[in-house]
Amino acid sequence: MSPTFAASCVNRGAGDPLSIRFVQDLLADTTSADYARIRKAGADGINGSVTIFGPAEESFFLAEKFITCDDFDNVTGSRNPDGLPDFAGETISVTSDVANSPYSGYIGYSNEEFLKENAVRGFLDAVDTLCRANQYDKETVIRKPGSKVLVLSSSYLSAYGYYDIRTVSEASGHRIKVISPVHSMFDSAAERHGENASLAVWTTPEVLGAGVYASASSLIAEKYPSIDYEVLCPDKSDSLEERIISILRLYRASGKNEKLDAVLVDEMPLSATLLNQTMKRLEEVSDSLLAYKPILSENFEFIDAAGAVTGECIKYLRTSNQFTHRVAYPDAVFYCTIPLPGMSTDDYNEDGTFKDSFKYNRAPSSETDTYILAKMESRSVRDSILHTMRRISPKTFELYVSK
Repeated sequence: MSPTFAASCVNRGAGDPLSIRFVQDLLADTTSADYARIRKAGADGINGSVTIFGPAEESFFLAEKFITCDDFDNVTGSRNPDGLPDFAGETISVTSDVANSPYSGYIGYSNEEFLKENAVRGFLDAVDTLCRANQYDKETVIRKPGSKVLVLSSSYLSAYGYYDIRTVSEASGHRIKVISPVHSMFDSAAERHGENASLAVWTTPEVLGAGVYASASSLIAEKYPSIDYEVLCPDKSDSLEERIISILRLYRASGKNEKLDAVLVDEMPLSATLLNQTMKRLEEVSDSLLAYKPILSENFEFIDAAGAVTGECIKYLRTSNQFTHRVAYPDAVFYCTIPLPGMSTDDYNEDGTFKDSFKYNRAPSSETDTYILAKMESRSVRDSILHTMRRISPKTFELYVSK
C-alpha cells in the first residue's frame, strides 16, 4: 500500500531516483583520488570504527546510545541485557558535520543535490584512514581509524544521500555497512510486527515539510510494499502524555481502518523507552487512552531511530563476525568538518562558519574544496551546541572533553 502523509504539513516531491552527477563522475573515473579512497574501504577490518556522521547534536546523541546501550546479551545475541555494554571493545568515531549543517537550508535553497553530494563525501571521509590534525593546521595529516560501519545520524541524510551512498558502497564491494535511521526504523518495525504492519511516523513539521519521508518512500516501498504508514506531526507540548494523545488523535483522524502496530519516533531526543513507559503509566492511572484502544494493536509500541540503528549494527557485526571481541568499554574518537579559509570574506560569519547565503548556494560537482575533515577540538563548535551536547549526551561529552 502507498504511504499517506499528514495534510497539516507541506511535502516536497521525491526527486530524481538516479545517482547525482558527483557519483556518476566518481565511479566513471577509476584513476581519481576519490576512487582510490573507495578502494581502501574496510582497510582496517574488524579494528575499524563504527562511524556516526551528521550534525553535531544528532551525532553526539546517537553516539550516547552506542556507548551506553545494553539491550542484548553479548554472548548469545538475544535481546536481554547482560550488564556489559553492547559495543564493548568497539571504537565509535563521532564525526560532526559542523561546516555543512544544519541541512534544512539546502531544501529551502532548492540545492538538494549538494546535500546528497555532501553525504557521499561523508562516506569517503569515513572509509579513509587519514584526516587533518586540527582545525588550525590545514597541512599536517594524521592517522584515523577507517570505518567498518557508517551510521547516518540525520533523517535528512536518509532521504538526501542514502541512495547515492549505497551506489558508491556497491562499488567498494559493500566492505562497510551503511545504516540509515529512517530505513532502520522500518526494518525494526517489519521484524517485530511483520511486513504488513500498520505504522505512524512521529516527526516535526520541519522534517516532513523538507520532504524527508516523501524522498525516502521509494526505497521503503521497494523493500516493504505492503507496509502502510502515516507521517504525522503531533502537537507541541511540555507534557509527554499530551503528545502521545496527540499522535493517536492524528492517526485516528486519518481514517485508517488498520490497528496501529507501532509509532516510529523521528524527533531527537525523544526516547522510545520513555514513551513506552509513559504509555504504560497512562493505561494504569488514567482513562485518557480508552477512546484510542480500538485503534491500537495488542503489541503496540514506540520505536526510535537510536534503538533501531544500534540493533541493526549489532546484528550486522554479529552475522559478519566484525566485533573486535576486545575486553574493554566502548571508546570514542571525535572528528568534524571545518570550513576552509581563503575564500571571500563575505562568505564567512565572524566565528569562521559559512554564511547561509554561501553555504546553501554552493555548486554541486565543483572542483573547489570548501571544507576539510579534521580532529575535533572544543573550539570547533559553538557554545550553544556544546551545551546541548552536554545535556543530551553526557557520557559522550565526557569522553570528548577528556581527549
